[in-house]
Amino acid sequence: MTEVPNPVLPAGFDIALALVPLMIMAIIIVSMVSIVRRHESLSVWESVGWTALVITVPVLGAIIWFTVGRSRHRLVTEAR
Repeated sequence: MTEVPNPVLPAGFDIALALVPLMIMAIIIVSMVSIVRRHESLSVWESVGWTALVITVPVLGAIIWFTVGRSRHRLVTEAR
């Protein structure tokens, strides 16, 4: 007799596949909040550019913002 998986309890990979979009959304939201919170030291066009990058290329744009944009932005703020 073959075992039938329980339809109520999803398999582990189903849970992982459900968490990936949630993690992507969390990364996008956190990066957007970070961009908005740093609006004083960013010009309007820099804010628009970073926002467009994060929206059009979500994961890569957020990674670039956290590695390049935030560190560059932090240095500009400290230099003032």
